[in-house]
Amino acid sequence: MRTDSTLGVIFFTRKKRNDPERLEIYVRITVNKERGEFNIKRDISVCNWDIFRCRAKETDHNLILLNTYLDDVYAEVLNAHKQLHSERKLITAKAIKQIKSYTLEKSFIVLVCNIPSTVTYHI
Repeated sequence: MRTDSTLGVIFFTRKKRNDPERLEIYVRITVNKERGEFNIKRDISVCNWDIFRCRAKETDHNLILLNTYLDDVYAEVLNAHKQLHSERKLITAKAIKQIKSYTLEKSFIVLVCNIPSTVTYHI
């Protein structure tokens, strides 16, 4: 089975329907031109999101924590890709997303202790 693949991971936002001043943060995984997106259950104020870096503006400690979480999500996606590659399984965006949905739920439990005031969490 072919395991060569290209991987792209980006963070992007969409405006919340009920509050246009807030943005929901999503991650998009692209493997061989096939996309998979999921909400990381975080949102941020419009003025605190850097559209060029696709990260929060690091103006206070809470936004630095959010960027650290985004880096952790990125690392988990790369680890899922590496795991599928080492198991010689078919690497797709959907397969990575399924692996990540489990690990993101586990990491959410750990991060709930540090709820910043500028970022809201959804269960």
